[in-house]
Amino acid sequence: MTRLGALALGIVAAAALLTACGDDGGGGDVASFCDAVEALAADDPFGELSVASPQEMRAAFDELRDGVEEIARSAPDDLSGRADRYLDSVDALIDQLRGAGYDPRQLDTLRYGTATDAYEEAAVSVENAAEDACG
Repeated sequence: MTRLGALALGIVAAAALLTACGDDGGGGDVASFCDAVEALAADDPFGELSVASPQEMRAAFDELRDGVEEIARSAPDDLSGRADRYLDSVDALIDQLRGAGYDPRQLDTLRYGTATDAYEEAAVSVENAAEDACG
């Protein structure tokens, strides 16, 4: 498998970790946060993608961002740092993909790999917070 293929699989695998959380400082509550986490986990934007066109990739990442943004809005204040990093990491991935026209062949694999690593770290951090907060 090529490095690019491994990165793409890494994104799909990381997306499976979407039992995560976030906060943009909105002062949400635990129940809303847990509902938002569950909603994103239940509707994985990458669940049906194996090979995707640039348009399908854009749509999946837009859906991911919408879900993470909702989690961020819903999260309690004590999770805001984790949530901000999670949302920032999604935005960094989208920036990389947008710059490549959502065509994996056009990606700067080093920069995209760095963005992927940051995303995976943030997703795991938020997943751990969700497990603690939501039970």
